[in-house]
Amino acid sequence: DWEKREKLLQKLCDKYRKNDGSYDVLIPGSGGKDSGFQSHLLKYKYGMNPLTVTWSPHLYTDIGWKNFRNWIHVGGFDNILYTPNGKLHRLLTRLAFKNLLHPFQPFIFGQKQIGPTMASKFGIKLVMYGETGAEYGNKGDENKIPTMDLKYYSYDQDILELTLGGMKIKEIIKKYGFELKDFIPYLPMT
Repeated sequence: DWEKREKLLQKLCDKYRKNDGSYDVLIPGSGGKDSGFQSHLLKYKYGMNPLTVTWSPHLYTDIGWKNFRNWIHVGGFDNILYTPNGKLHRLLTRLAFKNLLHPFQPFIFGQKQIGPTMASKFGIKLVMYGETGAEYGNKGDENKIPTMDLKYYSYDQDILELTLGGMKIKEIIKKYGFELKDFIPYLPMT
């Protein structure tokens, strides 16, 4: 089964590989074991030219910062470190804790959306994550296919009705004085 899956991966890489030096795959990650291993294999075994992108955590741990720096400086990868609006991110984290008992929710939203968002900005057609959502409670069958359902990355309803931190975006805007543009990094592409 591994050989069959590797052939599918090779075929996918061949489909998107560019020979002009431009980025051909975007890898969202932190430089931890999953994104580090994945980006290393794609670059050094499969000949891809990855751009890595990281949604910054609120505060790096010493080991997290060391892993991130080693990923880029020792591993040899280009990276965009995206740090969201601290005032809004702090508020969303507080609201998520208060309303959902889940202070990590805004980070998860941002981390999930940064890949497709940056890929779109750079014209990169292939985004590869080091881990699947199935590892964190999504359907286990999702591990059997190499693609993510677009429903995870798109939204076709009024974006102001989307809930972040247990509140609708329109309520956060009204109560706390933010603008819709402040939420863009957290939002699915429409």
